[in-house]
Amino acid sequence: MNIQKTILLLLLPLLLLSGCKSKKQVLEKPADLISRNKMVDIIAESFIIESTVHLAPDSVNRLYLTRDYYKELFTRHNVTRAQFVRSIDYYIGEENSAEKLLTDVSTRLSEMRKELNVPDSLSTPIAPEKGNPFVPPIL
Repeated sequence: MNIQKTILLLLLPLLLLSGCKSKKQVLEKPADLISRNKMVDIIAESFIIESTVHLAPDSVNRLYLTRDYYKELFTRHNVTRAQFVRSIDYYIGEENSAEKLLTDVSTRLSEMRKELNVPDSLSTPIAPEKGNPFVPPIL
């Protein structure tokens, strides 16, 4: 499955949170709209959160883990959950805007993967540089 399909699958709950709006409906711009670049970063990081929670051992309470990760994410970006939902609603108000946002998120995730020297596929072994072992990111 390519990264864009995976992102879309994981972000589907976010899109559902926005309600059943017509694709042509354009919402009024919220006063506290999160900048587009910041939204790309937040959504990319939420993809990592969802992946981390999905891969957590069964012994972990995933609901609490998810809440803690998102609380930290929103705090770090100085946004509220409500502000995030309003911004998602606004940005996905038009089909082209939603597609562009997801494309930018996919690009950002690729950049993050390259920065961390993470392979494109899990089948590709990680070969850390001598004396510089791979350390996964801490959320």
